[in-house]
Amino acid sequence: MSDPMRELLDKQAIAETVYRYCRGVDRLDAGEILSAYFEDGYDDHGELKGTAGEFVEQLIPLLRERYLSTSHNICNQLIEITGDIALCESYLIAVHLTGSGGQEYQEVVYGRYVDRLERRGGQWRIVHRVVVLDSRNTKPVEPSRLATDPAQLRRGQRDTSDPLYRQRELLAPGEVANAR
Repeated sequence: MSDPMRELLDKQAIAETVYRYCRGVDRLDAGEILSAYFEDGYDDHGELKGTAGEFVEQLIPLLRERYLSTSHNICNQLIEITGDIALCESYLIAVHLTGSGGQEYQEVVYGRYVDRLERRGGQWRIVHRVVVLDSRNTKPVEPSRLATDPAQLRRGQRDTSDPLYRQRELLAPGEVANAR
């Protein structure tokens, strides 16, 4: 018989693994992305395939070249655990901002991460990922209709100058280590 509390804790750890991946991609933080995979983990992202390290080496330059920003959002997530192996299907909406000829375009991708994870040394990480594309659309970015002046809002940064890293620095040293 399974322990319901252990299962909840495992599912939370698995969800946070997927969230770390998304944060790492949006901040172009190789260390954060790699923290979601075991070293022998494999990613099949369509045109990008390889071990975790190979994948990240291809991914970051591609994102830097093609997009002004990205925002990966996890929606429905179902996790099935059997011992130290888990199947996690995460529905995602990824918003990519690109520009051409002075016009910005927003590409919205709807898909799923189909991940096999393992628990090793007490940590859950991805050992095999397949990305499934369900739908996508691209459209020109229109002027903002926000009540707040968008120019007054901080823009997300694709490096350690993002406000996330400043806030992380304010944590106690022991907490920073546990944040990953």
